[in-house]
Amino acid sequence: MRRHAYIWFLVAVFLLPAFSCARLPEKPAQAGATAASEQLPAPDSIPPEWGRLVSVTTNPAYPGWFQLWFEDEASTVRMAAFNFRTKQFDPDAMVLPRK
Repeated sequence: MRRHAYIWFLVAVFLLPAFSCARLPEKPAQAGATAASEQLPAPDSIPPEWGRLVSVTTNPAYPGWFQLWFEDEASTVRMAAFNFRTKQFDPDAMVLPRK
């Protein structure tokens, strides 16, 4: 009898937390929160209107690529990706306007 009570107690201890869990509400997507895209005017250079180079980063998910970050006078940030193996820019640059 004691053994059955002990087993039921253990079953309750392990199953109770599973039944007490609840799914958290998902965060609603923000409208207009996506970054814009801009074509590079020349495939082999960055226009001077983009401002000064602020940073160069890499991402392990994209081996062989550098991300070049520029900020212009209006504080707009642009990111151009450069493949150092092929020595070419990605024609699409990311634009992050600041408000």
